[in-house]
Amino acid sequence: MSATDNRISILAVGQLPVEAGGNYTTGMGKVMLELSGQSYPGADYATLALNASGRKVTGSRHIGYVLPVCSLIAEVLMHPVRLAREIADYRRYLDYSPWRALFYRLNIDRAIKRTSATCVHLHSIDHVLPFSHATQSRTVSSILTCHGIFGVGDRGRRRDMYVESMRRVGYVTGLTEEIDLRFSGFGVDAGRRHIVPNGVDTCKYHYDPQARSALRENLGISDGRTVFLTVGSLQQRKGQYDFMCLLAKSGLDFEYWLIGDGPDRQRIMDWADARGIGDRIRMTGYVAGTDLCRYYSAADIYAHVSYAEGQALSEIEAHATGIRVLVNREVAHTLPVREGGPPRCRVIDMSKGDVWDDGLLEWIRTPQTARVTDGTLDWQNIADMYHDIYRDTQLIAN
Repeated sequence: MSATDNRISILAVGQLPVEAGGNYTTGMGKVMLELSGQSYPGADYATLALNASGRKVTGSRHIGYVLPVCSLIAEVLMHPVRLAREIADYRRYLDYSPWRALFYRLNIDRAIKRTSATCVHLHSIDHVLPFSHATQSRTVSSILTCHGIFGVGDRGRRRDMYVESMRRVGYVTGLTEEIDLRFSGFGVDAGRRHIVPNGVDTCKYHYDPQARSALRENLGISDGRTVFLTVGSLQQRKGQYDFMCLLAKSGLDFEYWLIGDGPDRQRIMDWADARGIGDRIRMTGYVAGTDLCRYYSAADIYAHVSYAEGQALSEIEAHATGIRVLVNREVAHTLPVREGGPPRCRVIDMSKGDVWDDGLLEWIRTPQTARVTDGTLDWQNIADMYHDIYRDTQLIAN
């Protein structure tokens, strides 16, 4: 068999952010943009953005949507019964317009034909049913990645949609162990599901010892003071206020840096000032991604203290800089897959009034040695994980 015979063609379906032509930006869109920029040896790779017009989309690997008027007319005239069944299927399972689903399906059809795709990678549960009605859906292999599972209880229409959608694809992947467990509850057997976490640009997010020294010196922070850092919206769900209250009782020589803004900002400031620790709480507001590396490098411990999370991009960015992580038990399952992770991570239960046992305090006070950039979750490594799945699906399909 020739090398050409072994070559596969991947079509990723989902969204792109505004900077790549999308009408809006989501976390999933950013992930897809990063993945589209990686290397896939032996494979052609293209991204269909269903939130980006074909006139505005940028990048040689990117395909935007069109308004498929001619295709729709042809469907109505040539396959009216099939079209009626398709619309009925959408009405049964989907919680959005069946005509929007048809718009998705016609664009997926067009992109599969244009790219000669052999494997379709869907990045949204909402696109699975439209894909299942695509002309070539039964001749290509398929993967669904769930970037989160939201609004799904033990029963109801949306759960039925998840179960049915996962029945119509070959493989499913999730970002975390929690999502993988939900897959099991949806009836997906172990051989069809994988955990593939999100990644990070390690050229942008890396440990910079010079930046660490410069920022700490500029802020007058001694080597003996422990700097905790949390990046994210200042709100109850993110846990910054509650963690600050716990820190105040720790007996540690600390500072707590909060990057971001939100409704809890004034509440945090008032509480800290009233207890005389206002100088220990630094709130920077928004910090551009290009500058975040300095703060991750200068801090000692990343406080991932949310009460609910999918998979926090900030925690992955922090992980890449080699920082130690303190995580609330309620979101410990969202941490990315990592090798040798436990020495750099401690779990606390923020529902308890006192989390500071002697072992934890010793771990915090003991300086971290040999801190280096951790490239485990570099986007190319994540792309390699998907690439292995693409190859496996082709072997099964053939």
